[in-house]
Amino acid sequence: MASCSVRFEFYCSEAQELKYTYDLPRSLISKAQAAGQNAGYNDLFVATVLPFMKEHEAACRGASNLFCENCGLFAINILQSPMSWLHMAEDPFVSIWVSSVCGKGECETRIRQEIQDTMCELAQEDPHRRPRTCMEILLCKVCGKTEGIKRCG
Repeated sequence: MASCSVRFEFYCSEAQELKYTYDLPRSLISKAQAAGQNAGYNDLFVATVLPFMKEHEAACRGASNLFCENCGLFAINILQSPMSWLHMAEDPFVSIWVSSVCGKGECETRIRQEIQDTMCELAQEDPHRRPRTCMEILLCKVCGKTEGIKRCG
């Protein structure tokens, strides 16, 4: 299977940025315009990106703010929100916003919404990206899988 070198940029705080490079299947780059619109492409993107996010979770946690980005309480977890820029064939990359959160569901919900809004604004500024191609990857809090996830609770 043909592959392409792709940069992963983790934005952990205002001053901390972690960068890694991995080889991804070329089909992810060549079909990137389908992001957000084609379930098969989205599933492949999630399956490809999640292992890298998990691999660097500890480093991201260490480079992130100690306090919740919404309420200021001590953070107990981080959210990793990836956005694909794989449609940029000359320089494909994946940006991952890392946000510190406390244990309150309302803080997590608010931060997720702010990140989603930011991703959609960035997508609208990009002339090569179709509208509404930004998407969020949600994981089950119990098993860590994406299948059958519900947004409540």
